[in-house]
Amino acid sequence: MDEASGTGSTNHGWEPIPLYYDAVFRWVFGSEQHKHVLGKFLKAAMPDVPAEEWASLTLPNTHVLRPGQKEVVLDVLAITAQRRIAVEMQMRWDDGIRQRFTFSNSTQVVDQLNPGDSYLELLPVVTLVVCGFVLIWEDRTYKHTFTDYDQENKVRFTSLRELRTLELPKLHDDDGSELWDWMRLIAAPTKEEIDMVVAGNPDLREAADLVKEFSADEARRYAARAHEKFLHDQATREDCARRRGLAQGREEGRQEGRQEGRREAIQRLAAQGMPVAQVADIFAMASDEVEAIINAR
Repeated sequence: MDEASGTGSTNHGWEPIPLYYDAVFRWVFGSEQHKHVLGKFLKAAMPDVPAEEWASLTLPNTHVLRPGQKEVVLDVLAITAQRRIAVEMQMRWDDGIRQRFTFSNSTQVVDQLNPGDSYLELLPVVTLVVCGFVLIWEDRTYKHTFTDYDQENKVRFTSLRELRTLELPKLHDDDGSELWDWMRLIAAPTKEEIDMVVAGNPDLREAADLVKEFSADEARRYAARAHEKFLHDQATREDCARRRGLAQGREEGRQEGRQEGRREAIQRLAAQGMPVAQVADIFAMASDEVEAIINAR
């Protein structure tokens, strides 16, 4: 059904869903069939890493659930022979955001070992965060790298933990880097801006075409917007509750968003014939959870 007219005709007037939307970001960078595109992005974001390392990426499950502990769901997790890279797209600030990124990074270190494994088997972990808000207020630089480092004596303790941040609001002046072009593409909200980025750097054309391909599918467009609306509504409810100082209201708002916003979107997508596995991927849920919602109609 056409989103604008409510008919079954094809609407050629749609604007692309921006790459910074969670569903688009995961589809472009987190899909097995597109992992070479992720490799190009990581090469630009981490130019200090040997380029050949990105030729052998593997993409494991991004749902990290440890019995009795807090669940971590990553947008993209990539593993090479030399390191693990967790890539996150985060558009919304919250008071514990730096702590959450640190927790996610540390989790990727801890979860590598089983009882009896040697610590020498640990791979270095990089958490690469793309932010739609200013995370580091101390300067105007859009990219930072944080490590376990003794500033006074200029000594690195280990290379096991590394947090890299990229901030979209700080894209003021073109620094001539490949990364700057990628950041512009991620931030681009319209076809015109996407085309401008590609015109300046044809190497990004495949990623731009994937954004357009995702957006050309009506079911995907609806799902991406529904998920963003769910996140926005949830954030709004939580902010209102926080302003009123009502912790109970915040929790109720969060639960209401999960139960109503996601259920409505999931049931509509199922009615349109979208496979359960694809719906589960869009909403970062397990397939059996999605099936339970669909069968509860």
